[in-house]
Amino acid sequence: KEAEAAIFIRRETEQMTLTMPKPLSMNESVAKAVVDAAHSHAARLILTLTTTGTSARLISKYRPTCPIMTVCRDSHIGSSLHLHRGTLPFHYPEPKPESGDDIEKRIDFGIELAFANGFCKKGDPIVVAWGWRSGVASLTSFRMIKVGVRETAKSLVSVVPKELEELCSFATPQRGALVAPEGLESPTGHAGRQNAAQDAATTYGHRCKLDIYSQPSRLRATGIICTIGPKTKAVEQLTMLRRAGMNIVRMNFSHGSYEYHGEVIDNARASVAAEPLDGRLLAIALDTKGPEIRTGMTAGGDGVMLEKGARLLVTTDASQKDACSASQIYMDYANLPKVMSVGGVIFVDDGLIALKVAAIDAAAGTLECEVVNSGLLGSKKGCNLPEVDVDLPALSAKDRDDLAFAVSKDVDMVFASFIRKASDVHEVRACLVAADPVVGKRIRIISKIENHEGMRNFDEILAATDGVMVARGDLGIEIPSEKVFLAQKMMIAKCNVAGKPCICATQMLESMTSNPRPTRAEASDVANAVLDGADCVMLSGETAKGAYPREAVAMMDLVCKEAEAAIFIRRETEQMTLTMPKPLSMNESVAKAVVDAAHSHAARLILTLTTTGTSARLISKYRPTCPIMTVCRDSHIGSSLHLHRGTLPFHYPHPREESDEDCRFAYGLKLARSVGLVQSGDTVLLAHGAKSGTSSLASFRIIMVA
Repeated sequence: KEAEAAIFIRRETEQMTLTMPKPLSMNESVAKAVVDAAHSHAARLILTLTTTGTSARLISKYRPTCPIMTVCRDSHIGSSLHLHRGTLPFHYPEPKPESGDDIEKRIDFGIELAFANGFCKKGDPIVVAWGWRSGVASLTSFRMIKVGVRETAKSLVSVVPKELEELCSFATPQRGALVAPEGLESPTGHAGRQNAAQDAATTYGHRCKLDIYSQPSRLRATGIICTIGPKTKAVEQLTMLRRAGMNIVRMNFSHGSYEYHGEVIDNARASVAAEPLDGRLLAIALDTKGPEIRTGMTAGGDGVMLEKGARLLVTTDASQKDACSASQIYMDYANLPKVMSVGGVIFVDDGLIALKVAAIDAAAGTLECEVVNSGLLGSKKGCNLPEVDVDLPALSAKDRDDLAFAVSKDVDMVFASFIRKASDVHEVRACLVAADPVVGKRIRIISKIENHEGMRNFDEILAATDGVMVARGDLGIEIPSEKVFLAQKMMIAKCNVAGKPCICATQMLESMTSNPRPTRAEASDVANAVLDGADCVMLSGETAKGAYPREAVAMMDLVCKEAEAAIFIRRETEQMTLTMPKPLSMNESVAKAVVDAAHSHAARLILTLTTTGTSARLISKYRPTCPIMTVCRDSHIGSSLHLHRGTLPFHYPHPREESDEDCRFAYGLKLARSVGLVQSGDTVLLAHGAKSGTSSLASFRIIMVA
């Protein structure tokens, strides 16, 4: 016992994982996932049912830190399991039923026996593992439960309906059968997806093996957000962008009327109705104007040239709002003289013009400034105050009206501008809920971090928000340009650890607004955002007003796929595992186990059922190399999953029924086959919760498509 306690578990697990040839068999992949989930959630016990002893032997191989209780009818086979470390074999005295199976009875027997022997107590987490069909598939399914916190074993094991059984093969796969059929990229071959580099032992070794001739996956995992403008709002143009790769429609509420934005929403939905393409959902996002500081109108409406070194007066007197000139500029923030200090800088028009404060007259509401660099001042230009905490409200009157409009149009998400602290997020949510309690609660809030205050309060914002946008436009003015990449990497990493989506935005392919091809630096920028871990990347003027919107989306699609293939999967998985605090929650432990099994068995697809989106979000967090197909009754919940890397959301059109998980799985498998996500012989993981709303992700099964 002393020696067992002294084993360096993490290093032993790493070494075993590196030693085993890939892909693992179906049974072994599940065994490894069972042990991983038990360890990450600090489970008290693993309970497995066995006829031949195979499931217990495989689980023992991966050295769980908790006991492996085995329930077996054959006492001799059970007794022989004492040869395997960690096993506690018990005899099941009841004969095998003449028809059907008694899995649920054996599970109940095992739990009662474990409880009686003191192996676990009420409330302890345990892992239950079994084969789909006794004697045919030794280890295909597992579920994590808490002792005494469930109804009956019937909730663990459902009768497989004929509709689903016909889609599954129970044949024992040969080693060659684990390679994908012709026509789809092989996840194990060295010809594509940078698999030669994935075999490296170190990060430098991985980079040295990257191959420009290796082909990426045909499916992109990173979401693409497109800003829609007058040039792209027609149904035909939206369909064109969807074909090129658009997943989320963005409307910028700094511009346009409600009539215009309503037309964009209606056209987007009409595009999906007219041409469903592969049936994937399309998300719609509203980007708020936010609390901004702007200049007034120039006298006469023409641009005014400001010369370097010239002195001018900045005033907050609203009577001067239409009289901006080379000697005086109006700004619409009344407390500007109070928050600024002598020597501070005001940036105007995305930083193109800088004004240095020379003197302040708070009583008069004016600042005397020196023009740092020459520039042409237009009307209604945005202003930034670097390193200054402003007391503007989180939501302007316009923002509140815009959020009410978002609720009335049933949009999927809101990109909230200039979020500075957690209370701003709560204020946005309260405004949405006030418009409609149901829709307002469902809409996802993505907080745009655009200034120093948002950076300083990032942790509390992340805890309150549904996701984050690295809004590099205003952020790059508020903080030094050389610091922007640090902010990007930090925010993306923290979002990854929290399992919340992160969008990288602004000037990603800016030159494609007027050119058919991006600069090399822009292509690298998109790739590095993906390598950093961004869930989505965003196009702004490129698709809103650009001359080449389709080409911009297609280029972003290509770059994302190449970057995804270049990610060093094993190292990323190791780093995430080391970063996460232990023990993980039950849902998160299962999500990690699902991804581990999918990777070790080279699964083609993870298929998950979701009501709230939680299961898909958790699985996405652990970055599987195969797609995550989600089946969801609520199309808005499903659409919002485009925010998470690797998800392919589909709508389930049938009404809710009691215990219809397997019917939904059958629907998903049929759909996956029809759109080419899987073929006969492919391995698929089926993941779902024990009870909707209380345990979002508790179990999975692994099957081979018939």
